[in-house]
Amino acid sequence: MRKSVGMALVCAVILLGFFSVDYILDPPGIIGKVQGQKNASSFLAHLMAGEEEKAFDYLYYFDGIIDEEVKISYEDAKAIWVERVKNERSQGTYIMDYHDLTITSHDGWVNGRAKITVMNNGKPAIHDVSIHFQPVDGTWKVVGLQSWRNITEDREAQDERWEGVIHGHVPNQ
Repeated sequence: MRKSVGMALVCAVILLGFFSVDYILDPPGIIGKVQGQKNASSFLAHLMAGEEEKAFDYLYYFDGIIDEEVKISYEDAKAIWVERVKNERSQGTYIMDYHDLTITSHDGWVNGRAKITVMNNGKPAIHDVSIHFQPVDGTWKVVGLQSWRNITEDREAQDERWEGVIHGHVPNQ
């Protein structure tokens, strides 16, 4: 009994030390990576399903410069963003699929990468994207996706307007 309690204490100290070192060397640490993974996968899954209202819950929205106080209300931002994304979907441009989602952190920021398939006016295009996050209310929410390389050979399918449509910038109209 005494050995198992001692072993449990040793394991707890080792785990605490691991998490402390990870946090010191990588401030968002494991928690930020887990939050980023959950939020990015939920955001993308809801977009794929056409559930724009639910996707918005995982989006960091802003109406000016990203690090300034947001002046637009949550309700107004959501209405503008959802309408914008639904309008683009009705015109034939939407995210069909994603895979290879990886989340890292560097210099105190959570970052992501994924491959996504975007249907663009009837033509699928695969994009390698960076996923940008912003910390808000104790979690890391998706700001937007940025295609850094379209790996589809069809150059007509490379319209990247979709990036701005799903981005968190919601100008107060």
